[in-house]
Amino acid sequence: MAVYRVTNTCIVQGQTCQNVFHLASDGGQLLTAIAAAVRDAWLSQLLPFQHNGARWINIEVREATTPLNAPFSLAIDILGTGAAVQVADDPCRCRVLKFRTAQTGRHGRGRLYIPGTSMSAWNGNLVNAASLSAGNSLVQTLKTNWTGPNPTQQLALVICPRSDPGNFKSVVDIIQRPLAGYQRRRNIGIGI
Repeated sequence: MAVYRVTNTCIVQGQTCQNVFHLASDGGQLLTAIAAAVRDAWLSQLLPFQHNGARWINIEVREATTPLNAPFSLAIDILGTGAAVQVADDPCRCRVLKFRTAQTGRHGRGRLYIPGTSMSAWNGNLVNAASLSAGNSLVQTLKTNWTGPNPTQQLALVICPRSDPGNFKSVVDIIQRPLAGYQRRRNIGIGI
């Protein structure tokens, strides 16, 4: 099976935020087709979580199992579709999606930070009940598209070690975390 590393780049109030996750397929997938699927079926489910000041600008896809091949980069310009950006919005506070595999322990889980969430979604450091409830259908669509034995997108969301991407575990569940996450500062493009 081929494993692909996907890096999405978003600008929120002047800060660059990146998500890195992995997809696996039986092979034969073109990097261009994977980038289009991520744009159309992955990001579309994250946009309602984000205020309209969050701007996705790039999707990079590379083969993780054959890292010497050149990556494909798709330039995009997509804004969040949630509430309007407010002065009080914290560019570092994020909604968090937790990924679970069948394996227990830290090697069987992962997470993804969704930057650019509106202050209206928060009650202190907790996601308010209405926002959690509204996110349920979005998360269910992500699970249908990217997890299980026959994901709709023909690409399975996986968790894998950087040193051995072929040793991956398939994600079996995606869960909204009710507690705020903070996108840590990282050197953009390093370690990807």
